Amino acid sequence: MHRVLQPSGVAVIEDMNHDVSTADIATEVERMGQGAKDAFFTRMALRGLRHRAYTADRFRKLASESYFGSADIAAEGIGLIVRLTRA
Repeated sequence: MHRVLQPSGVAVIEDMNHDVSTADIATEVERMGQGAKDAFFTRMALRGLRHRAYTADRFRKLASESYFGSADIAAEGIGLIVRLTRA
């Protein structure tokens, strides 16, 4: 990503936050307004995906080891928004 960005360009990554709780997932699914069956399957899918998601610290470590050098990270709902800026 760094190579194709113009100077001061920003790459944005939106990913699930590994550190969210089961209660956080339930709250997010409840906001979706799904029926009971769909909500159940959505909760199960998100719980499974959570284990593959990155933590904010892991994103920071990856960014620090890359050409970006650092990242701006914000938690939003059950996700993380990672902004990488090319110097």
